[in-house]
Amino acid sequence: MTITLTPAFVEWAELAGIRCAADREDVATLAGPGSEYVYTMTAFENGIVRVTRADRGTPDVWTFDVAGVELAEKYLMTLFGNSVIPPGAAAPQVRRPLAVRLLPDYAGLETIPEYETRTGGREVLYLDGQGAGAFTYDAGDLHPAVTAAIVARMAHADIAAAYLSPSNPLFTHRA
Repeated sequence: MTITLTPAFVEWAELAGIRCAADREDVATLAGPGSEYVYTMTAFENGIVRVTRADRGTPDVWTFDVAGVELAEKYLMTLFGNSVIPPGAAAPQVRRPLAVRLLPDYAGLETIPEYETRTGGREVLYLDGQGAGAFTYDAGDLHPAVTAAIVARMAHADIAAAYLSPSNPLFTHRA
């Protein structure tokens, strides 16, 4: 499978100071000059895209597998979002969900038991009953699968707008 990054994602990454490079047809590397993190997207023939983040010069810090490049891009847009500040504007204040109970109606999570520990674990994200990704999380942090579920159906432009306009928050809290 080939990784083809959308122009909207590449533009967003560049705004955040991240350079996108195609190492091979099935591998893309995302990193900023002097950035402490390097992100790698690797595509597999079955359509799965594995995203890893590593500190420069160290083994992978975390990894997740998702069904396709688009969902990986959307999730990474949320990671890069706080680095994108409009000229003359203050840092964006984006409200984030704090718990799995805030998942959209079309999404669900299932913990992978063998990965569950006191300090974190791994979860499978389901969108409309279909497996969409497996995410590692740290205890006490926002679950990455929750973020992925929320942005899964958003357009790239809407994710960008949420960070660039304080009147359009990316995440809202469900009652």
